[in-house]
Amino acid sequence: MRIVTNSRHSLRSTERRAPLRRSVRLAAALVVVVVAGLTSAAAFATDVTGTWNFSVDLGGGGKGNPVFSLKQTGVQVTGTYEGPLGKHNVTGRVTGNTIVIKLAVTRDDGPVTLTYTGKIAAPDSMSGSVNVVRGGNAMTGTWSATRKK
Repeated sequence: MRIVTNSRHSLRSTERRAPLRRSVRLAAALVVVVVAGLTSAAAFATDVTGTWNFSVDLGGGGKGNPVFSLKQTGVQVTGTYEGPLGKHNVTGRVTGNTIVIKLAVTRDDGPVTLTYTGKIAAPDSMSGSVNVVRGGNAMTGTWSATRKK
């Protein structure tokens, strides 16, 4: 570092630039870390295609272990549900590591709509909450799922 004493520059102005340089380097390093994290998260969260074994707990409303066969195209999800309500088509959407799967069933006592909302935690596991609407009544529960290998 050169210190010039007979011009407008002084040791003070050189010292003022050092923190700015450190801040720029720190900001660049932070950008690299964030981009790397987003890239690795997106790598496993982008495709839920496959057969998933669910474990559903509706509290006082019971438990069940339905199987979902899913196919993902872009962010759209289609497939089938096979469980206590029979076999039915499902639709859904994946946004980042969030998944939403919807199922509508017509029964003798009226329509039943189930909405599964959750987080994809790893390539072969996800979990979340389920909202079940039957007639005018709604109940919520939790679910977890693992991809069948």
